[in-house]
Amino acid sequence: MIGSIGIDIQGSRAAVCLMEWSGGLVRQGPVGDGRRMLVPVAPTATSWGSPAAEAVLSALPASTRLADSLYAWRQDAWNAEFLAGLQRRLLAFLGQPQLASARSHQVCVCADLVLTGDWATAAGLLDEAGLPGTEPVRPADALLCRWLSERRRSRGRGRWWLSPSGENATMVSTYAVDADPALAVRPAGESRVDAGCGPWVVEFAADALRLCRPGVPARALLSLLDGMDEFAAVLRVAPADMPVEWAGPLSPFMFDPVRASRRELAGRPAVTGFTRPVASAVRAALSGVAGRATVLGGGPGAAWPFVADALDGVGTVWQSGDPMLDLAYGVCWWEPCRLSFPRRRHCPAAPGGPPRRSRSPADPPRPLAPPPRERRRPGRPRPTHPGDRRPCARRRALRR
Repeated sequence: MIGSIGIDIQGSRAAVCLMEWSGGLVRQGPVGDGRRMLVPVAPTATSWGSPAAEAVLSALPASTRLADSLYAWRQDAWNAEFLAGLQRRLLAFLGQPQLASARSHQVCVCADLVLTGDWATAAGLLDEAGLPGTEPVRPADALLCRWLSERRRSRGRGRWWLSPSGENATMVSTYAVDADPALAVRPAGESRVDAGCGPWVVEFAADALRLCRPGVPARALLSLLDGMDEFAAVLRVAPADMPVEWAGPLSPFMFDPVRASRRELAGRPAVTGFTRPVASAVRAALSGVAGRATVLGGGPGAAWPFVADALDGVGTVWQSGDPMLDLAYGVCWWEPCRLSFPRRRHCPAAPGGPPRRSRSPADPPRPLAPPPRERRRPGRPRPTHPGDRRPCARRRALRR
């Protein structure tokens, strides 16, 4: 293999990222749908992603209230049409005629078992969509892999608390990490909080639309979501009391741009509705811990700074520069990190369905021979495993 593809499917949008390694160097970036970095979960008979969502919004009656139609295009992210469109997008992006015969990239999906039922159900849906051999990865595992990817040469041991936050739920997990001499990860607890940033996004979109003059086209609602992502990114780096002004999409339609500070928005009921339960769950996980703990935050819910602010007095919160892509980038790193995680048992098949043996994040990779052009020549460096600092044969020869 020369790379991996990471997919994070949320309730309304999906993040797709690609990671490739060559000559010991790693390159990664978003795939998107050709128009947007985050793919709307909107399949139709003739289109997928942004074109499908725009078609649905353009077909809305003129009397439709836009504030109630922000997700008029949204469908089940695990239905056959969306997964089939995802498979076609990957084929087009990689320039391959058949994904089943591809030996160059491992596909991994960040899956929430509440939405899919179990690993067997998720694997079955992906197989039917033409994505065989896809590996489901837990959100907390994906976020930890994302963090480990930036600390591939660190040593030592510690205990880390993770809070991957999605649109509708947040997982609070505890991991013990030992990177001396080799990386070893041991889960130490996990809890689920049914609270995410979804209701806040809907409320903030309605506030922005109230400041727009009449005549906003319905298809501009997708641009409104893009503008909220940009606004959240500015809020994350702005001082808590400094007002931030909306300067993204739809600003020409606004007779008065949105202006708000982090502290002002943090007190809104839609915000405290998901920050307080998450902060309480993290405090419960940290009970009995001496000293200041480190909490890893990522996912769509972490794109807004409110959870990190709520945990300011609890511990040090680590976040990457783009939390919206954290889980997709993290599952890209699952293949080189998976051997550091403990083996987990398989989940039972879905009730009522035939028993089947499905893959889980604990399974070893299937033995797939790479194409002749991708076979590694003697001395060609392999991708460096996080926490493994042993030099490859080529580097040892150069040092001599």
